[in-house]
Amino acid sequence: MSLQNSKAIFNNIRQCRPDRVYGTNEYRNIGFYNKNRTYIYKSYCDQEAERFLLENFGEYIASVYNGINIPQAKSDFFLVASLYCEGGISADVCSTCTSLVDQLIKDQGKLHLVLESNEFQKKFLYAAPKNPVVKKYLEFLISKYEEFSSRGEQIYYDLFSSQKVFDGFVKQALENNLLNGDDFVVIDRDAYRAVIDNDLSEEVLLDFPAGSRKKYSVRGVVDRDSDFSSAGFDRIIGAREGVVLDKSSNYEILGEDKHPSITIDLRDTIGIPNLELYNINDVTISGHGCVWKGDTFLKLESYLSNVSEGEMEAGFWKSPSELPPVSYVEDDVIVAFGAGYGCYGHYLVDEIPRLALAKTLLGAESFGSKKILVTSDTPEWGVNLLKFFLDIEESNIINFDHKSESINIKSSIIPNYVHKSYNFHPFMKEFFGYVKNDNPQRVPHRRICLSRKAWEPQKLNQRVFLQQEEFEEMAKSRGFEIISPENLSLEDQVTLLRETRCQIGEHGSAQHASIYNPRGATVGTINPLTEIQCNLGRIYNDRNIITFADQETNDDKNNKFFSLEKSKLVGFFDKVEEADEKRIYEGIQGSAFYFDKFR
Repeated sequence: MSLQNSKAIFNNIRQCRPDRVYGTNEYRNIGFYNKNRTYIYKSYCDQEAERFLLENFGEYIASVYNGINIPQAKSDFFLVASLYCEGGISADVCSTCTSLVDQLIKDQGKLHLVLESNEFQKKFLYAAPKNPVVKKYLEFLISKYEEFSSRGEQIYYDLFSSQKVFDGFVKQALENNLLNGDDFVVIDRDAYRAVIDNDLSEEVLLDFPAGSRKKYSVRGVVDRDSDFSSAGFDRIIGAREGVVLDKSSNYEILGEDKHPSITIDLRDTIGIPNLELYNINDVTISGHGCVWKGDTFLKLESYLSNVSEGEMEAGFWKSPSELPPVSYVEDDVIVAFGAGYGCYGHYLVDEIPRLALAKTLLGAESFGSKKILVTSDTPEWGVNLLKFFLDIEESNIINFDHKSESINIKSSIIPNYVHKSYNFHPFMKEFFGYVKNDNPQRVPHRRICLSRKAWEPQKLNQRVFLQQEEFEEMAKSRGFEIISPENLSLEDQVTLLRETRCQIGEHGSAQHASIYNPRGATVGTINPLTEIQCNLGRIYNDRNIITFADQETNDDKNNKFFSLEKSKLVGFFDKVEEADEKRIYEGIQGSAFYFDKFR
């Protein structure tokens, strides 16, 4: 028996679904396809796999494939055979790619194996064509098939291509010197899971209920062929390369960890996909920034996009077909608002960064010629943020009533969110840290306490800290300035935070203003409810000190009242000051790394 190779392609990604026929429409929602534009992706069904084996190996190997009676074993066999033939990546279908696979490939000439729980995994393999170890494993699978056939038995998966069998083969190859340390690259668990999730979320792409709306990832809709880069095609018009964020231990929890989800991502390596800017033609916008291409909902892979989608599905907003269009706009329109448009914190971490990405990738002059779509009830402070950070002219802002109207746009420009599940791309720091920064070399020195005293009893859905007065008096006694941000101009707020070495306060939008400080800070937060502050700290090199409420109650207006024991408050201040002194001692404030990198 001779194994022949007909190609030498290193940038293939393949999966095999013997019982499913996936085409372009399904590919749009497959992460291996839509996040890896320099790779050729293919999902093989049973007939396609058989045809490939016939063309590249001949009838015998195709007959082995057809003789395997278990779909998972057929998939395993095909993935190994095609990997030997073409090289590139063979990936298990029980996985979802969330970032760039390039982040895992360290040496294109070597076999790459995932090592997890001291076992070599078969779920992700990379190799050059005609790799000798892949060849040996393919021959091993063929011999196992022939053993079963000679006894007149069907394949028993646990003895054929199971995880246990694959791990045993690799370890045996190491013992027999068929494989040595110079022949392969080990991908550890953390690196693998930074890029790929183990789940079956993409195995239901053909199972949409009758009458349900089509939903495609916006990444998969744009044209992948660089030849089609002119207007008239849905295309990428700019991108910022994705990154890998290392684990972070730069936080401390005082007392009980009541919300482990707030810091769980910091314990993992996280892969952030490319930040991309799309030009998509003939779209309709409705609701909270919902983007429609005909009757298809375009997903933006973010929490806020999921919120908008859920609201639409629940009937909270009407679909475009149920709404009168307010107008048809032929100008280039940047669409970068979402369900968080009425919240200052969401504007800082969601809306403004998307527009900043568009401005950076388009260039200031081109950006200045575009229209910006916002809702007609966008708060005044939101418009002021647009003008201050992005120099947007009022005449370029288009308002529409998202509650009762839709708007048709001939040429939309849609930026990604600048995070993956609020794990932030360093672009956040590049922009907010240095935009309109006339003194990037300043060394922060102030210690501030951000006050939330603006709460009024008639308000709804508010968080109220019962020890607020005591907290602020304690802060004052320890030398902190008490600051009410709403009493400062936006320019003064930005300057204040850039001069701040240590900030404390209750969880909320005001704390997120730490993003203006490119040097990082000690940030103490009372009763955080989300992961955002700690995840910002990961890219800003902040030291986050957090503590959770001891008791919480609600009133009939759904206001949440919370309290902390006095001893915990004292401990909180002690920890914050200890961390602040440590930063001074280590000279962290002296680093201007990001300015040097991005100027």
